[in-house]
Amino acid sequence: MPLGGETVPEEQVIKLLEETRDLQKLHVENYRFSLEIQFFSL
Repeated sequence: MPLGGETVPEEQVIKLLEETRDLQKLHVENYRFSLEIQFFSL
């Protein structure tokens, strides 16, 4: 049991994990794009 004595509903955990995944995908896409810009600016 968590320290606060409360449990988080499974739906909230899943939603948070999905949002984290989506942000990571976006970050990877932006990073790839910035690398392409750096490559072509050389």
